[in-house]
Amino acid sequence: MSHKSNLKKNIAYNLTFQILNIIVPIFTAPYVFRILGKEGIGIYGYTFSIAHYFSLICMLGILNYGNREISMVSDDKEKRSRVFWQIYGIQFLAGLISIVSYLILVSCLKAEYNSVFLVQGFVVLASMFDICWFYFGMENFRFTTMISMFNKILTTVLIFLLVKSSNHVFLYAAIISIGCFLNVIIYWACLRKYVTFNKDYIKHFSVHLKPILILFIPVIAINIYKYIDKIMLGAMLSVNDVGTFEAAEKLENLPMCLIATIGTVMLPRISNKVANKQAEGINDYNKMTFLFVMSLTFGMAFGLAGIAEPFIPLFYGAGFEDSYQVLLWLLPSMVFVGWANIIRTQYLLPNRKDSLFCGSVITGAVVNVICNLILIPRFAAIGAAISTTIAELTVCLFQSVVANKDMGLWGVLKKVLPFMILGGIMYFSIFKLTFNNAFVTIIVRIVLGCLVYGALCLCIYRKDAKSLLPKKLMR
Repeated sequence: MSHKSNLKKNIAYNLTFQILNIIVPIFTAPYVFRILGKEGIGIYGYTFSIAHYFSLICMLGILNYGNREISMVSDDKEKRSRVFWQIYGIQFLAGLISIVSYLILVSCLKAEYNSVFLVQGFVVLASMFDICWFYFGMENFRFTTMISMFNKILTTVLIFLLVKSSNHVFLYAAIISIGCFLNVIIYWACLRKYVTFNKDYIKHFSVHLKPILILFIPVIAINIYKYIDKIMLGAMLSVNDVGTFEAAEKLENLPMCLIATIGTVMLPRISNKVANKQAEGINDYNKMTFLFVMSLTFGMAFGLAGIAEPFIPLFYGAGFEDSYQVLLWLLPSMVFVGWANIIRTQYLLPNRKDSLFCGSVITGAVVNVICNLILIPRFAAIGAAISTTIAELTVCLFQSVVANKDMGLWGVLKKVLPFMILGGIMYFSIFKLTFNNAFVTIIVRIVLGCLVYGALCLCIYRKDAKSLLPKKLMR
């Protein structure tokens, strides 16, 4: 395993990029939301959501499956080359089908948004060639992080230089979507260092088709309740409602990037241990991750609730005040997503329990669509937020029940529930603090909230904190 990076470094690389994912929108979102307005943001969110579904067809279930399979043969160049080309052959064929289907759909939609839909096609094209799953499986997070950081900085600069009016929705979409495509070009340029090509490698690629399609089911299901809200809002009501929901969801997603970092790093590490029958240490990894992730998740959820009311109008400008109530209904889903993400990446996927994973997210997707049909006509964007939270709770409960026996989740739950109480104490200690200046109000609430929550966690979890990141786990 000499090629693998230190786990601590892998987390650091991903954490660096995810922090950039948080910092960049802090600068760009106020500018973009003010320039494009609620309607422009709604058009972008609506068109991207549809393009995103076609990009999923390109990737099928390959992101998780490819990551796992490459990690299991990562020490043997011949084996990993064979596995890579077999898996990518399926991705390429799926990509061709997806691109043709997307172009047919765009030709049938209203001409009003056609130009934006067409440029969003680069998102679909990028997915056809996206092989980040290979580098994840190799645990080469330094490379993917550096490329993504460069791309993020470049697109940010272009947004500030070129997007200047509410008529620039097309230009904004072009910068983001073409930026995605540039990433994958670099991935391919550096691939020869890791794999060789032989036409015989592509033979028998069908052996991967069934498990990829099985993992495609949860990918589609997850994205139904992550993106269908905006599509249904746009179709049933208006793009303005999409804009209201988009503003709230963007704020919720910013801190969740940190949680995704842990899962991305832990999946190949646990998969490799399972493949090599190295069961020792897996329970320690699980305990470490649950304590760390849930302490962050409860803190971020209650913290966002405490600053949201003054923050949203200051951050997005006039016209987005309605997003405050939407955000409050979305925030509980952060906790459910954080908990389920650990079960998925550290138990279900590494142990090939794909059918259980599929069952959980299909159930969540069905629940979300049904709730949307009932709640969106009555409560608009708030209804979509409630539906999302109910769907995430459903998935979380399903996965917890099936994983409890092997992971001992009820014992873990007793350990992490106090974080909810501590988060509540933090919230009630800051949400009434108000000053004449909104910026001062937000800063004081953030600083005080961090101090209160941090001090309470340290008092209660002092012993756990000492062993939370033991050196042997970070190798």
